[in-house]
Amino acid sequence: MAMTINGTSLAYAGMRNANKSVQKTSTALQRISTGLKINSAKDDPAGFVISELLRSQAGATQAALQNTREANNLLSIAEGGLGSMQENLRQMKGLAIHALNSGITSPEQVSADQAVLNSLLQTMQRTADTTRYADQNLLDGSRNDPTAEPQTAFQVLPEGGGEGGRQLQLGGGSTEADRQRVNLPNALPANLGQVEQGGKTYSLNDLYGGGDASLAQNPELAIKIIDQAIMDVSAARAGIGAYQANQLDANANNLEIELANLVATESYIRDTDIARQATEMAQAQTQMQAGLKVIAKANQLARQNAMQLIGAPGAK
Repeated sequence: MAMTINGTSLAYAGMRNANKSVQKTSTALQRISTGLKINSAKDDPAGFVISELLRSQAGATQAALQNTREANNLLSIAEGGLGSMQENLRQMKGLAIHALNSGITSPEQVSADQAVLNSLLQTMQRTADTTRYADQNLLDGSRNDPTAEPQTAFQVLPEGGGEGGRQLQLGGGSTEADRQRVNLPNALPANLGQVEQGGKTYSLNDLYGGGDASLAQNPELAIKIIDQAIMDVSAARAGIGAYQANQLDANANNLEIELANLVATESYIRDTDIARQATEMAQAQTQMQAGLKVIAKANQLARQNAMQLIGAPGAK
């Protein structure tokens, strides 16, 4: 090894090690301040790719979970509207039963009952027209697949084919398995309580005063229509409730578990271990301080040895 005055290989080696220690300290400090051990692709290219894929999947799963909860809320509003209509139907049946008591009930009483029944029918019509979720009508059949029968039922439509229906994106992917189409019940009075008699089909709308199934004209037929309407609404509510419990609630539970696992996995790959980084930073700082002292000492010794060799004054 050559003996020089201006610098030595030992000093340069010390500088190189000191620079490495500075880089380690900077990296550890960055990871502690951000909470991430992968702050850019160069930190861990393979881990960075997996982490980004997991982040994307977690975001899609979170969106699907929100969609599922919104679908549940929409169906709860629809089911609430049907519940209100069912209460109207119970009152209407009581009025029809009262009208059948013709041996005691006077025509004036039947007329009064008919006025109440007309009002209840109007209330049902208004409920079907105004039950909404974010300005979307739910119970008037406006977005239903017209080919699916019966229109008064809640239905999960088959994958592919068909027109209309409400698409529910319940998964985090783009396949047909990630979404479903459903028909909400068409609960307009004209569609509820349809029964056939004498070759003609009747509905709740025929119960209005002056209609073929009004209380004065044919209370027996009125009761048949009301009973069928009660069955229609009950079946629709049961269908909605079963879908909420067996599909939406179960899907939300699965998505919550999936999201928790995705976040935990991504955190394991990308997040920093604070205790470990603090230890590495302290170690790097110690190495840097030692390296700086070695550089200074190496330069001092090299100069002293060279000066002694040439016999320079003051060399020791």
